[in-house]
Formats: sequence, C-alpha cells, structure tokens
Amino acid sequence: MELGYETGTYPQYNGNIANQKWGSSLGNVFTYQYDKLDRLTHGNSTGTAMSEVLTYDVMGNIASLSRDGATTGVYHYLGNRLNYIIDGPLATNSYAYDNNGNATLDGRLATYFSYNHLNLPATAAKSGLSLAYTYDATGQKLKKVSNITGTTDYVDGIQYTNGTIDFIQIEEGRAVNSSGSYKYEYNLSDHLGNVRYSFDIYNGAVRKLQGDDYYAFGLRYNNTAGTNNYLYNGKELQDELGQYDYGARFYDPVIGRWNSVDPLADHSFDLTSYHYCSNNPINRLDPDGRCDKPNCPHKFKLTDRLPEKDPDGDQIGFIKSSTENYRSSSPVKAAILDLSFDVLNALGFNTLDNAYYKEGKLTTGEKVSVSLAVLTILDPPLGRGGRGKGKSSASGPVVIKEEISVPTANTSRAARRQAMRDSGIPTSQQPTSQHSNASGKEYRYDVPESWGGTSQKSVQQQTMDSSHPGMPHWEAGKVKTENGTVRTNNYGRAKLENKNKTKVNY
Repeated sequence: MELGYETGTYPQYNGNIANQKWGSSLGNVFTYQYDKLDRLTHGNSTGTAMSEVLTYDVMGNIASLSRDGATTGVYHYLGNRLNYIIDGPLATNSYAYDNNGNATLDGRLATYFSYNHLNLPATAAKSGLSLAYTYDATGQKLKKVSNITGTTDYVDGIQYTNGTIDFIQIEEGRAVNSSGSYKYEYNLSDHLGNVRYSFDIYNGAVRKLQGDDYYAFGLRYNNTAGTNNYLYNGKELQDELGQYDYGARFYDPVIGRWNSVDPLADHSFDLTSYHYCSNNPINRLDPDGRCDKPNCPHKFKLTDRLPEKDPDGDQIGFIKSSTENYRSSSPVKAAILDLSFDVLNALGFNTLDNAYYKEGKLTTGEKVSVSLAVLTILDPPLGRGGRGKGKSSASGPVVIKEEISVPTANTSRAARRQAMRDSGIPTSQQPTSQHSNASGKEYRYDVPESWGGTSQKSVQQQTMDSSHPGMPHWEAGKVKTENGTVRTNNYGRAKLENKNKTKVNY
C-alpha cells in the first residue's frame, strides 16, 4: 500500500490523504475528496471498483450516502438521532432510542437492543436471532451468547468458543487452536489497523487465508473469505449484526454511524455525538469508541500519562508531580487510583478533567472524592476540580495559584479555550459561525456585554501566519468592523482589534 498527500487528481496540502494505492502491484487506486471542514465527500477506487459519495448537515450528521453509484440514501433525523433513511439500498425502517440516546430499535436490522447501566449493548433480538453480552464493572466484555454462533468468552486476548480455546491473539495475528496444538496466522494491516491480508506458512511458503478490502467508512468488501473477524480498525465484527464492537459502543459501517452516544461527547461539542472519526475515516481512527481526537488525554489512566500542564486548559492549577515518581513512592495508591478511574470513566465521569497534582498530593473533584472516600490511604483533596461533572464544592481556601493567561498550551484545543477565556468569551458558548481554510480555523461568537447588548468576537487558529512562522497559535478578540461590515484579512477571516487581543501558542 502507498499513501499520497500532495499528489493525484485532488492533491491535499493540509495533511489529508489524497489517494491510496493498494492491492497486487498497487494496481488499485483510491482517490479522496474533502469539504472545507475536512469531511470526506468522495472515496472512489479504480481497479477494484468501490465508491462512496457523502454529504453532511451542519452538525456533522451524514445527510446522504451513495455507494457504488446506487440510488442515494437520504438520512432523516430527530435532532442528532437518526430517524430513518429513504431511497436506494440504504432505505430503513424507523429507529427508536432510550433516554440516553442508545438505539433500542435498529431500523436497518429490525433488531431490538437493550443496554446496561454503562450504556453498553446487553441484548439484541429479532425473529431468529438472540444475543446477550456480559461485561465486568469497567465495561470490559467478558462473554457473548448467540443462538447462531454459540457462547464466546473473552479472557485477556484468549477467545473461547463453547468452552474451548478458539485462538489466542498475538501481536502479529493469532495462534489458532487445532485439536490441541496451535498454528500461527499472520495479518497484514494498513495505516488504520484494517486487516487486509491474512496468511500462514504452509510447506515453507506463504499461504493466503483471507483477504479483505473496505469502503472508506468501513463496510467490508470481501475478496477471499476466512474465519478472522477482527477486521476494520482491528475490531471484532459481530457476524449476526454486521456491526463492529469498539468497546464503548457498536459501529454500523453500512450507514457510517454509531448506535450510541459518545461517552466523551462533551469533548466534541461542535459535532453530533454519533459521528464516526469526525467524518474523516481515512485520516483518523477511533481506538475504543470514545473521542476520536488524536491523543485524547481523557482516554489514558491518570497515572499512566500525566502532562506537565492540564490537557484541556479547563482546570485550575498545574501538575507538579511526575507519573513515575508517584508510582515509585506510592505504588498501592497508583494501582487503586487506576482501578477507580477506570470504573468512574466507564460510568461517564471524565475524571482526568477533575483531577491533577498539587505539590505531590492528589486533588480531585467532588464526585471523584466521594467515590474514593473509602480509600483512606489516599491524600485528601486540597482544591477545586475542573468544569462539568465533578466540580468541587470545597469550602476551604483555594491554595492553587492561578495565572491570568497561559502563553503556551499542550494542545490546539487547550490553546483555543485559553484564548477564549482571556478575551472574555465563555467556553460554554456555541459559535454563531465557523469555517476552515489553508491557514487554520475561525469561530465567531456573539458575546453578551454588561450594557445589555452583544459584541462579535472571534477566535482564530493561525497555522500559516506569515508574522509568526513556525509558531502555531490561537488568537481571540473583538472583531473589527467598518460601517457595520466585518473587515477581513487575506485569508478571508475577520480582523481583530489589537486592543486586548490575546494569543496562546501550542
């Protein structure tokens, strides 16, 4: 396989993949096109003919999808919840949802789902089909019982079928049980972890066992059938449903949407919580069904990966102690903390937003503190937590020193939010408009003023600003106007007044 960026029919100059050569002797070529928000609009392959053409609504929901030139399926929504699809082979019956946004009736499959308290699929049923799933307290899948495939048990990479070891997952593929002995099967995967070619060594030579190709949004295009079900992004295909289990939720590649709300949806407030990989599945992947943003800090255990400063710019204070020092000095506390955070995150409390270190002591938000109160070996909280769930209500004095502005941030998102705060733009406020271009992004806001009216402010990402080469940053401030018309720069973005304008590098 070979990836192209600034080449081909539609070259991309912003990091998006423009084309992909694949297959025997690289004889097949996928060509990709994107809209101005980096959402995939066309994925067409020559050689082995495959194509997907998509449009989107303003929240990132797929508005229409045509596959292989067939009649376009038109999506209809109630809010961000898919109601039904009309026209063409994608046409479905109506969907239904519970109060948490989980699809209880899949209109495409005519299948009823129930969910547990972690919003994970517990059962799936229709005429001729009965599925039941069992999980541990952290949401790790332990068992699947199917009236079609039997009972499957999952034990740390060892998979049992009807009580007998079926295979053991290894880094290169899997070791398959063959009457008590094991034979190795190897996988070749692409840049997204999609398994494309499976083989073993037979009589000293490579023997092909299975080959799989995929449409851009993950629908399987099978060219050599086999028994490996860990395919798109390396996730397990549920044969009975045609959906992939990512851990936190199920993904339906036929319609390009999740069945449930993202447990970390509050970290992508500008998009529907049912979007798959920000509608850019060629450049991004979602390892576990939660927050597809690269290196999303909320997906790591706190004691596994502590940044030097808070990851989102949401919390008061800075991290003072390193992970390894904490593990060395308090290994029992670190182990308990990891386990507790796993449980809390599975329940929907984004604990990394609500915890940080202060002078070597763990500080947590109220909900984390209550949950850990029985663990008296942990240090008591000293200050306030972050935004959202888990804000502290401590009545004592806050001992954390704050800085008005952070000149640098670890991530683009943290820099944007800090620039907003410094310019008086509430981070909870939704933008009135947003767009992207070659030099970055712009979000405009109508900010309420003390005198009763509003003033238009803007926060702008600068990645190709000639005045600050090599220094990507976010700027925020009041929009310049002339006779009621917004003044724009050479990039077509609003100019900002120099007075009180803020800048945060990242």
